[in-house]
Amino acid sequence: MRRLGWVLQCFLLVIPLSSAHGDDSQLWTALGAEKKLDDKFSVLGEFNYRQSKDVNDFVVMSNRLGVGYKAIDTVKLAYIFESRTTDSSKNNEVRNIFQITQENKFEHFKLGFRGRWELRRFADSPAYMNRFRLLAKVDLNVLKFYDWTPLVSTEMKHISNGVGSRQAGSQEYRVQVGLSRPLLGGKFEIAYMDRRTTKPSTPTTPKSEEKYHVVVTSLKFDLD
Repeated sequence: MRRLGWVLQCFLLVIPLSSAHGDDSQLWTALGAEKKLDDKFSVLGEFNYRQSKDVNDFVVMSNRLGVGYKAIDTVKLAYIFESRTTDSSKNNEVRNIFQITQENKFEHFKLGFRGRWELRRFADSPAYMNRFRLLAKVDLNVLKFYDWTPLVSTEMKHISNGVGSRQAGSQEYRVQVGLSRPLLGGKFEIAYMDRRTTKPSTPTTPKSEEKYHVVVTSLKFDLD
C-alpha cells in the first residue's frame, strides 16, 4: 500500500503542474463491476465522477447499467444505458451505448479494441446526437514490476450530427499512459491522459481547439 500511495502522489502532481501551462486540469474516477450470469450473458454497473479545475470548473456524475453478451471467445457485445448530471441542468443527458470489444492475449502483452456508437439526448433538446468512438489499448505484461502492469491506450471520437451548440464534425483524441494492479479483488488503474478536442468553424465562429490534462483512476471488479 505504501507503493500505491507513492504512485498516486506522483500522478496527482500532474494537475497543478499542467495548470501552469494554461490548460484545463481534470480528475476522473470510476467504480464498476460486471457479474456473469452464465457462459454468454453478464450484467454490469458503473459510477463515474469527473471534476475540472482552472479554465472551466465543472462536476459530472454518471451511472451506467448494461448487459453484455460474449459472442465468441475474444469478442463481446454490450448495451449500456447511462444517465449523466452536470452543474448545468441543460447539459444533463442520457446515453444509449452500443459497444463491441475484442481482446487478444499474447505471451508478453494484451491488445484490446473497443468500438462504441452512442445515442445522446440532452435536457435542452429532444433530438439525438450520434457519436462514434474507437479505442485501442495495450497492457505490457512483459514490463510488469511487483504487481504493477504498464498500460497505453489511444481513443478517437467523432460527432456525426450536431444538436444545439454541439457541432457536427467535432472530434476528440485521447492518449493515456498508466499502471494497473490487482486491488481488493478487483483491478485498479491509474493513468495520465492527454485529451484534445477540435470543433469545426461555423458561419459565426472560428475553428476551436482545446487541450486537457487528466488524471484517471478506476477500480473494477469481475464477479464470477
